[in-house]
Amino acid sequence: LDSIGLGCHADAFQHCAVDGKTLATLTEGELRRELGVTNKLHRKRLLLELCHVRAAAAPPPVAPRKERSAPEERFGLEEVTSLLELQQVRNHVERSVAPAHISAGGFAAL
Repeated sequence: LDSIGLGCHADAFQHCAVDGKTLATLTEGELRRELGVTNKLHRKRLLLELCHVRAAAAPPPVAPRKERSAPEERFGLEEVTSLLELQQVRNHVERSVAPAHISAGGFAAL
């Protein structure tokens, strides 16, 4: 508090046993009601400093991702390896698309 010119409030913070974790969660109302910071500009200054402290804090650890099955296992996907299989896939896709979107040589631009 002294470093930001608000040392006049140090006794109230000590009396209420405000530690780092508590400090990081203080609201404007708590500053006013519980700590007696009646000057609105002092509360604003404290809240701005708290924003800077929160921004500089290390981000919370990321939870490990759950192991997922490979798409091939989940959806029964297989690699198309032969020209015949590729043609069968193309024929299937062409039958699935509305006739207005197909030209004589395959897909037409939409």
